[in-house]
Amino acid sequence: MTAKTRLATGFTLLEMAVSLCIFTLLGGVIFTVFTQGIMIWNHQGDSVEVEENLRTVMDRMVREIREASSVSSSGDVLILTVPENNTPVEVKYWYDNTRILRERKEGVSPLALKIDGVNFLCLPEHDPVTVYIKLWGKDSDGKEIYMCAAASKRVAH
Repeated sequence: MTAKTRLATGFTLLEMAVSLCIFTLLGGVIFTVFTQGIMIWNHQGDSVEVEENLRTVMDRMVREIREASSVSSSGDVLILTVPENNTPVEVKYWYDNTRILRERKEGVSPLALKIDGVNFLCLPEHDPVTVYIKLWGKDSDGKEIYMCAAASKRVAH
């Protein structure tokens, strides 16, 4: 057989089978790594979403507590009186089945979803009045995420 004939013959069946097995294994490894990465990404995204919901609600409540002229609470309900255009307006926060609701004279609006609970502790004997807020939620794996804050009503000068 000459060199020219040998080059024209191509691959044997055994060589094709071995290369097919190698590429199949390599493809399986790449697919597994890729799917695991997507699962981790989705899990982290769910945890971040719960944390963002908690943080958004917490920031809003703390800001309004600091601006309030009066503050009261009863466990899972927080009632504030905030000035708006030199007129006192009552704002009420409460928990209702996985969401935090905010009520004003215009109506009720949900502030955040995927929240499993809220607790308010108002200490009116402190000067200034201090409110401790605890919010919690769960990610897709059932891991509880807590967020706590203390906010004091600003003293009017």
